[in-house]
Amino acid sequence: MKTKKTEAESANSFVSQLYNLANVNVTEEAHIEQALANFDMWNIDLQPVVNLVEANAIAVIFLRCMMRHDILQNLTLDFERLFNACQHMQLAAHPHVVFHGASHVCAMIHAVHYFCIHDFKLLTDDFELFVLFFSCMAVHYAHPGFTNEFLVKIRHPRAMRYNDRAVLEMHNLSRVTMLMSDPECNFLFLMERMHADSFRALLIRVVLKMDISQHFNQLSTLQTKLASEIYPGDKTWRNIMDTKKDVPAKWEGEDRCLLLFSALRCADVSWACHTPNLSTRWGEKFIEEFFNQGDIEKQVGIQISPFSDRDIVQPQKAQMGFLTVIVLPLYSMFIFTLREGEHKFGIQRDLVDELEKEIVEDGIESTHSNLHNKVLQAAR
Repeated sequence: MKTKKTEAESANSFVSQLYNLANVNVTEEAHIEQALANFDMWNIDLQPVVNLVEANAIAVIFLRCMMRHDILQNLTLDFERLFNACQHMQLAAHPHVVFHGASHVCAMIHAVHYFCIHDFKLLTDDFELFVLFFSCMAVHYAHPGFTNEFLVKIRHPRAMRYNDRAVLEMHNLSRVTMLMSDPECNFLFLMERMHADSFRALLIRVVLKMDISQHFNQLSTLQTKLASEIYPGDKTWRNIMDTKKDVPAKWEGEDRCLLLFSALRCADVSWACHTPNLSTRWGEKFIEEFFNQGDIEKQVGIQISPFSDRDIVQPQKAQMGFLTVIVLPLYSMFIFTLREGEHKFGIQRDLVDELEKEIVEDGIESTHSNLHNKVLQAAR
């Protein structure tokens, strides 16, 4: 059995290895540690860390979370190959994409970490948590800055390849699979084959749910599940896998996939749930990416996508609509899931109260009010 001393030594060893792989010197390490001092807080600004570490920002944030939640120690993952995979995923980001880049991925990873320290991890196991954290990187891998709808409209080769269905998600999952087939990035090579196959199967099912065209269908399914007493259940994906000694079938573990999807979608929109000064800055990048797509749509003479016409759309109103229609209903269900877990899984009520206050009251509602005031001022 591990003592606290051996756990600390193991953690320090991983941190040293991480900074060595990232070519971070002692002075830079001190600056990074200082920038991450408030990592457990919801409203931390991760941009200074991204600027400090540059090409290794995702690897540093991701692997620090793996250490913090003991996932590396509890799963047979190769540390160096996992670092290489993270680095490749960041280097694949397109420099012209203003929102879906390394900073957004880091913000998603941080959001999942925040959920975990507020007892979300009691609903899952290490295997599922690793898939969830990894999905934060996989879902927007090398994002082109365009929507699925746009790629379908212009008959992009990717849309043709995937028959107009979840084009970005399909392409990203394919690229991730190819990345992990590279010997330098195959961090699962120590795992049993069945476990590695199950990791990929769960990753695919969770990420494919992120197709925005299916968002309201997924929310409707989640709402139905929350009305039952058995969701999300105490039998995790790994339990299913180990019981049947095989990869779970397509009809198995749907509750687990839905639970991880809800957390991943919450992480994806977490940028909109911070205090107004932080969320407004994110909102400007979010809308600008839509506007850039709209500019191209005008140039090629196709119908302009919703929220993409910079000559018509008022950014503050667009962000208010996003908060009301997408973000608040999603987080309401996520928080309800945690509330239900208070009796079933021992989730602490005060932690859920804190999460709700930080995200809903100080984040979503405060940002909505701030945006509303700006709209009123502009109308005067």
